Amino acid sequence: MKSKGAVLYGRVSTGEQAKSGTSLESQLEVCRSKAERLGIPIIAEYQDAGISGGFLLLRDGMQAAIAEISIGRADTLICANLSRYSRDVEHQQAIKKQVANAGGRVVFADIDFDDTPEGDLAFNVLGGFAQYERANIRKRTMDGKRRRAMNGTQPCRSFAPFGYRIPTTADVIRGDYPVEQLGTGVVLEVAHDPDGIRRQLAAIVSAGDRRPMLRRLRLPALVVHGDADPLVRPSGGRATARAIPGAKLVIYPGMGHDLPVLLQPDIADEIAALARRWSPAR
Repeated sequence: MKSKGAVLYGRVSTGEQAKSGTSLESQLEVCRSKAERLGIPIIAEYQDAGISGGFLLLRDGMQAAIAEISIGRADTLICANLSRYSRDVEHQQAIKKQVANAGGRVVFADIDFDDTPEGDLAFNVLGGFAQYERANIRKRTMDGKRRRAMNGTQPCRSFAPFGYRIPTTADVIRGDYPVEQLGTGVVLEVAHDPDGIRRQLAAIVSAGDRRPMLRRLRLPALVVHGDADPLVRPSGGRATARAIPGAKLVIYPGMGHDLPVLLQPDIADEIAALARRWSPAR
């Protein structure tokens, strides 16, 4: 049976790769070669630049590629390799199922998976390795950021977050801070903008008790709070989580009234886990 056509897909995770475009173009080039070897006409090419392989719903390019197959314009999705396809085993299966339900198939430029139990096993095993590598990449990245922080350098920050002082090596040498606090977030008195703090507190007080309205919510909720928040104490986060039916509360030690760069991957994972557990049909 003659194929309707192929949709090509490429993805890079980092902003540097997305800016250069070389990695994306090399991926699409091997996909074009694969389509030519299979004798399949290319219907469209899609890409996601600077998007993690762990966030399927944010990958507009992949969603568009799947849509081309769902509406019948194409029946083959070609990716350079499994890691560009997805580094999450749940997403790997979800994409494959969506494509198969539309009468299509997923093809990779670097490897062929037979439509047999053995082929499915190989797909699952190699897909697991892709997820394992994603976890290792994240660990190496976080370890590097922690090392930089301990050296007095805050990754991706040109200034300390609100309510914090980040002691540097120079601060320790001057005797302003003990060496144990080098590169860590030290909570300060919130006095940078007294008028701003008064306005914030006035807004909180005038808003009244929100708990009756929160109890009426029927949606997935994640409450994130820092136990070193100098503006809103952790008791406020706990009260909010108790008021929303089924809400999950996560309190991060040492976090203040801010979203520190070092914690953003963990917070993003909590949000992604909540999204995976929730379905509008429930």
